[in-house]
Amino acid sequence: MTLGPMQIGKKATVRVAMVMEYTVEVEMPVDGDPGEQADLELFAFDRFGDYDDKDIVHSEILEEEPIYEDEREEEDWPSYV
Repeated sequence: MTLGPMQIGKKATVRVAMVMEYTVEVEMPVDGDPGEQADLELFAFDRFGDYDDKDIVHSEILEEEPIYEDEREEEDWPSYV
């Protein structure tokens, strides 16, 4: 039996609506929540200083796809994997 490449994460495009609407591409571990990861990445920017997750009106996953071990590029991959 031949095993294929192991899934090590996933990538998603998430639409987040606050006062304005943003579309964010995120990468996370296999069991990660795309909406939650998008929220974290949005609030990492200083421009949202007065906002927090209570200001999010709606979050919608537009696209999600797996990331396999043989597809990653070492210099671009987050350190949590």
